[in-house]
Amino acid sequence: MPFFLIIGSIWLVIYLNKKTHFLARLFFNKNKQDILHRFYTANFNYYTLLDEAEQKNFLLRVTSFLETNQLKINPQISNTNHKVELLVSAAYAQITFGYEDYEITSFTKIIVDPDTFYSKLANHQVKGLTVGTGYIFYSWADFLKGYELKNDNVNLALHELAHALYIDRFRDTENPEWQLWETRAAGVLELEKSNTTTVFFRAYGKTNLYEFWAATVECFFENPINLKKQYENLYNSTAGLLKQDMAERLLLKEKASTIN
Repeated sequence: MPFFLIIGSIWLVIYLNKKTHFLARLFFNKNKQDILHRFYTANFNYYTLLDEAEQKNFLLRVTSFLETNQLKINPQISNTNHKVELLVSAAYAQITFGYEDYEITSFTKIIVDPDTFYSKLANHQVKGLTVGTGYIFYSWADFLKGYELKNDNVNLALHELAHALYIDRFRDTENPEWQLWETRAAGVLELEKSNTTTVFFRAYGKTNLYEFWAATVECFFENPINLKKQYENLYNSTAGLLKQDMAERLLLKEKASTIN
């Protein structure tokens, strides 16, 4: 056997053994896109709101994420069919789907633990954490809960990714869209704090403008139509920053369902 074929074979064995995520197992499977399509259709509601061309783009982004990011999963987590990798990468694709340059380059390391974990930084148990050194931490139990409860305005994955996106794209910039969002958000935040009957944003999201951004992103994806009705200017600024319109997506989906 020629030398380059021997080296190639050795490399391939090492690659397939070292790579534990689902896509590596499907490396030579011609039907891997169909398998991923079926998985996301059954397990990720956002994916079902996309048209056919967008779904193909989504799958390409998921693949890219799994190939370029470091994902460390606690071995205590049961990972049947590599569900952890597929859902973590889907959340990433979801929040950045409006961008052509969709990489959150400052955050390439994601750690997934079974449940809440102790953070030395926060000095207490936490469900998730985004650290400026490039790490995102998730409690898998709470990650799943965020997607199982679809309209409670709480989604751990999107919350932590919103922090990462802010640090990567908007912090310490003079982006006029971000500055407009800050102005509008500050007004809404004060209104929410002063109105004790308002429960649209949860208490933790009102801690400061940084947490309010993450809470707004959660609402944008989980309850977009009501967010737009309640605070249209804030919704429009959030849609501008994320470069996608979730309320419009849902309305189009509902209209298509009615016609069919």
